[in-house]
Formats: sequence, C-alpha cells, structure tokens
Amino acid sequence: MLRYTIRALARSPVFTIVAVLSVGLALTLNTTLFGIVDGVVHPYVPYIHPEQVFVVNYAGGDRQRPVAPANVARAVRDGLQSAQMVGDWTMMLTFLSGGGQAEDGRAVAVSPNVFDILGVRPEAGRGFSANVPASMATQQALISHALWIRFFHGAPLERGLKITVASATYDVIGIMPPGVHFPFATDVWVPDQAIAGDTAARHLGPRIVFRAKPNVTYLGVRHDLQTIMQRIALTYGQDRPYVAYPQSVGTGSPENYTEFRLMLGIVALVLIIACANLGTMMLARGVARRRELAIRVALGASRRTIVSQVLLECAVVVAAGLALGALLMIWAMHVIPHVLTPYVPVLGDLRATPSWRVFGFAAAIAALATMFAGALPALRASRTDPIEPIKEGGASTDRFRDRYNPLIIVEVALSTGLLMASGLFIIFSIRLARYHFHFDATRLITASLRVPADRMTSPDVPDHFYNGMLASMRHVPHVTTVATSSSEGPDHSVIYAEEGKSGDHWMNAPSYTSVSPDYLRTFGIPVIQGRDFAAGDRGGSLPVAIIDAAAAARLFPDLRNPVGHMIKLGDEKSTAPWIHVIGVTPVTEYAPRRDNDLPPEPRVYVLNPHDSERQRELIVRGDGVGGYAGREALSLDVRHEIQDVAPWFGVPNVHPWLQSYDQTRSFTGFLAATLAAFGIFGLVLCAVGLYGVLAYAVARRLREYAIRVALGAQSSDVAHLVLHDTSVTVLAGIGLGAFLGLWGTHAVADALFNVHYEFAIALLSAEVLLVLAGAVACVGPLRRATEADPVEILRAS
Repeated sequence: MLRYTIRALARSPVFTIVAVLSVGLALTLNTTLFGIVDGVVHPYVPYIHPEQVFVVNYAGGDRQRPVAPANVARAVRDGLQSAQMVGDWTMMLTFLSGGGQAEDGRAVAVSPNVFDILGVRPEAGRGFSANVPASMATQQALISHALWIRFFHGAPLERGLKITVASATYDVIGIMPPGVHFPFATDVWVPDQAIAGDTAARHLGPRIVFRAKPNVTYLGVRHDLQTIMQRIALTYGQDRPYVAYPQSVGTGSPENYTEFRLMLGIVALVLIIACANLGTMMLARGVARRRELAIRVALGASRRTIVSQVLLECAVVVAAGLALGALLMIWAMHVIPHVLTPYVPVLGDLRATPSWRVFGFAAAIAALATMFAGALPALRASRTDPIEPIKEGGASTDRFRDRYNPLIIVEVALSTGLLMASGLFIIFSIRLARYHFHFDATRLITASLRVPADRMTSPDVPDHFYNGMLASMRHVPHVTTVATSSSEGPDHSVIYAEEGKSGDHWMNAPSYTSVSPDYLRTFGIPVIQGRDFAAGDRGGSLPVAIIDAAAAARLFPDLRNPVGHMIKLGDEKSTAPWIHVIGVTPVTEYAPRRDNDLPPEPRVYVLNPHDSERQRELIVRGDGVGGYAGREALSLDVRHEIQDVAPWFGVPNVHPWLQSYDQTRSFTGFLAATLAAFGIFGLVLCAVGLYGVLAYAVARRLREYAIRVALGAQSSDVAHLVLHDTSVTVLAGIGLGAFLGLWGTHAVADALFNVHYEFAIALLSAEVLLVLAGAVACVGPLRRATEADPVEILRAS
C-alpha cells in the first residue's frame, strides 16, 4: 500500500511539493521564532538549579526614617533562616575600556562567594577567593564571555588582559561562560573591596543574593524576608516596614517584550493559513478523485481500504513536511541567532534551543487538519453509490461549495490581516528612518552629569562646576560649541504671561528648559525674532528667556512679536520672578511625536542668572569630521575630559545624541523585515491554495464547459464563469479580512505611534496584493477552461 501511495503522490508532483513545503516551512517558522523569543525573554543561564537562587528586592518603607541600604543588607544577611548560602552585590553604572575598545556598561562588585551561590565557574582562568589579600583582590576582575569577544577578540588570559572600570584598572583573572550576566546585563565583576570606600561608583546596592535550602518554597522565602523587614522597622523606629519580594534568577520578564510576543501571534497566524491551505488542497484533491474512488469501490474495494489509502497519503505528506521542518529548524537555530545578536539584550549570548513541544504541537495541528480534510471526501465517496460519480464523469454536483470554498475565504481573510500588520510595520519603519530632525543631530554628543551631595558645600557649587566644565570642553579637539540644560518643574507646572494688551494667558509647561547661553547655537536652532542669549545676560537684573513660535501663540495670541514682554514660572499667584522674553525660535521637535494630529509641544528656554540645579545634561557639538567613527571618538574624548576635570565624579553616560533613535530604528526595521517575510509567505500560501482549488474546480467542470460551448457559448462566457468564481471567493475573503484586520491591528498600533491613515494604506495595499494573487492564481485554470477542446472532453466522458 505504501508503494501505491508514493506512486499516487508522484503522479501529482506539484500538489505533493507544495503540500510538503507548506507543512515544513510553517513548522520551521513557528518553532524557530518561538525558540528565538524564548531565548530573548528567558535568557540561557548555566546556573545549578537557578530556581533556588534569589535576589532580594524591597520597596516602600518609612520615607521619613529611611534605612541605609548597607544596614538593610546586613540585617537580611544575618536574619535569613531559609538560606543555604548568602552573598551580596552592588551595581555600578560605569564606563568600561580595554583591548582598544570602550563603552558605557555595567559592572558589579560582588562578595567572593556569589558565583558559588550561582553554581557556576569561569570557563577560563579562576574566580574570586576569600583568602586573597585585600590589596590584590582590589586589582582583579572577571569578565563575561560576550565582553571577552567584543573587547579582546578571544585573546588568551596569558597575554595579561586588563579592563578599566571607571578610573580603576583591573587584571582579568577569569572569563565566565556564555549566558552569565548576573544580576542583569552585567559584563564585569570586581570584588566588593574594590568600592568599599568609593561612594561615587555605587549605583544600586548593596543587595543580597542567596541560595535557598533544598526544601524551602518561594512562599517560605517570602515569609522569611517579610519577618526580617518587620524586624528592621522595629529596630530603626519605622512606622511602615519595607515590602520585600524575592526574585528567582531563573525567571524572565516577558512583559517587557511586547514586540516579540506580537511576532509570535503573527507567526501563529501563518500556521493557521498554512493549515487552511493544506485543508483546502486536500479537500479539492479528494473531491477531484471521487470518480477514481468510486471505480475502486465498484471493483470491490472496501470502505476501510479506501479511507486507509487516503489517510496513508496524508500521513506521507505530513511526515515529509515534518522531516523538512525539523531539518530547517535545526539549521535556523544555528544561523539566525548570529543575525539577531544586534537586537537582543545579551549580545553574543543568545542560545535559541528548539522547543520540541512547540514543534509537536504545531505538527499535531497540521496533521489533524491534513487528515481531516483528506479523509472527509474519501468517507463521502465510500458511502455513496459508486454509479453516480461514474455517471457524472467528474462534473460537479455541489458547485456552490466548490466555487465558494469556506477554507479559501478564511485563508484570504487571514492573509489580509497578516499583510495589514506587515504593512503597518513597514510604513512605520520607513517613516522612522526618514524622520527629519529640525537640527543637525548627527554631530551632537550628550552626557548626564550630577554633582554629588557630599560636594554641595554651598548653593553656588553646581554653577561653578558646570561653568568650569563648559570652559574646559571648548578646548577638546573637534568641539565647536558646548552647552548645558536642566529641567525643574515650575509651580503647578504652568507658565503665566504678563497681563496687558495680550490679556491673561497661561499654558502647561511640561517642556521648558533651563539652559546655558550657547544652548541654541549648539543645537543650531535659529532665532527668528529678537536675539539669542549672550554671556552678559547672566548678570542682568532680570532673568531672560526665549520661547518658540508655539509658546508665543499660546501665551501672546494677540501679539505679532512677544519680544520685550514678561512670563513667569507658575500660576498667577506664584512668587517666582518675572522673566524677560528676548527672542522667538521656530517650533523645534527633538524626537518623533507619538501623535502628529496633536499640536507641537510649546518650548520655553530660560537663562537663569544663577542655577543651583545639581543635575544637568551636557550637550557637545562636534565639527562632523570622521563621520560615525569621528562621533564615537568625540564621545570618548568628552568622557576623558570629564574625568580629568572632576576625578571625583562618577563616570557619566556619554553617548551620541542619536544613539537611542538609531537603536529604535534598527529594531523596528528588523521587525518590519521579519513581518514582511511572514506576509509574503502567507500571500504565497494563499495564492497556491486558491490556484489548487480553481484548478480542481475547473477540472471537474470541464464537461459542463464543453456542453456550454457545444450549445453556442463563447470562450468569453466560460472565462466569465471562472473569473466570477475567483472574484467572489477573493472579495468575500478580503471583506472578512478587512473587518478582522481593522479590529486586530489596533493591537499592533499599541507598539507603534503616529499610525492613523496608515491603517487605510495598509488595508488597501493588502487588498491590492491579494487581488493580484487571485489574478495570478486563476491564469492557469482560466487557460485550461477556455482552450479545452469540447469534442475531446465529451468523447472522453
């Protein structure tokens, strides 16, 4: 029977190849993408029983009587009854350099037993030891496998690798295995003695990490921690205790990856389209074989034999598709992660492992759809009188169902929704890539600075520090202008305009900025009325400000030129000083807006004569020499200059102004390309399924067409019948798909912004593509129907 099955499938090579490819590619897409998403959301961790290792997080507490983090950590360490081993870690947001490379990154100061708690050892070199003298321990560091590849290109430790963290240089004594980034996105670990007295290097911590005893549950750990928090509240006289909650290092955070979950939904839709396509082809093939099956029944074949034969054919198709899907999935799991590494949080450590459960689930759905669709016509043929199909000679007795196949309509509808989602992402990606900044953002470097609290000996300290920083930055090579900015909310978050000819006007002030004199020149923003800031304005009797055209229209709607009038921060009763408006700039947007239908946000730039704000943004404009490489080099020079001017300063996060925008654009482009590939695959499946149904329907109706021609019908009349069947099926699917697409793509719009009329563009594009696919699919059946010889057809039947 197997030989007969293989010969039967070989007689229909197009059907067999398309069916096998549909099963294999659909399974590959589903399982591979699930493995990629699972590898991103739940990164591989080579720890021993990671579900037993917990990081202690806590929140709340008595804000009037806060407890130092070191005291909280000490109390947790001493009071944990459910822990087998306890360690601590302190996070540092810092600057890393080594091997000729440099980047902003994260380093963690850990106790020597942290990696014993995790149950992991360096893959090269050695780990920290509690017996090493403090003078030597503070000079040692461990690095991640990913950083070892990025910075040192896999060089052996024997070469004496060194890594600089902030302003301290460490000897690399070990390289951790791939996947180790405890506690999160960490590339360098140093001993906790290294920052014992360095308060500027601390960002978060110390925090506790521990391995629970074997028989302790999560609830037991949480109850133990809450008891400790209540004890801390009693010890330090807190009215409200901290709320502690343990987090296992073996769990991920899938809620942070909405786009990836959306991709899973899209690829599941492709599986449904593939199953509908298979079902349609199997149904059409089964209906077309009614006469063949009837002849076999008339020759003595039993119902069981007929059904078993058809099911065996389906099983062979599914088995071949499963084998192809498994091979493609294993290959994709090795290739695709290398392409995806620029888009995942853990660079170079993505381990996408095949999920055979997902593969089995998708295979079961495809197999059930194929078996059901293939066996249904066989069951009907085995139960009916074999004389009727033989008399019909292949003519259709149930044309309505053949012509308007519900599975094809569903397939077209799902393809419409899939193409709409793909189109929205493509449109958004193109818009984001073509976004035009109102200034030359490619030459800007920015850094976040904050004067430590222990340096605040007087309110004048921040002003003197930032003035000195500006003067020093002007001597850095390739720097043309430099400025600072800060934002401190005014009373009630409003800006109030003076009373006078313009009346009593105010506006909300979420986007106003306190700036240094060269701020507008640094960004290259022109002044269209009045004048720009000058150095002498800081010593004037009144503070001065420049507003943009949107703010001028809101605050002074009756004036053509608001220069010379007054505003103040706060409402009418605010005691803030009046600010003199000296200029007006065009409307300037610093990033793409989430909604283009809303008016641009008004902006006010205030130059205060004295500013005690501790935290400011440093903006540096370069001369553009060297392009991208020159911009990166300028970032490094700015960082070094900050360290030279303020060696006591915590290392700032210095980066090009466009860094965040470039990352978003790259990731969105990747999503758009992936979804476009899914959309094309679904469109091809839809066209193939439609072609199969039309081809089988035309083959069954050839006798009817021949009779029509014999009675005087023209070829155009026959073509009209085929085109009518095709158009009704496609239009019915597009109509249903438009409704489903407009309803379902609102979920896609949550991940995007500024998509309004784009819904109509995406829907129209999807409809055009599906109409073209339908037109291409009906070319072959149409030619067969119009070019067939009626004499030969009637003679054969």
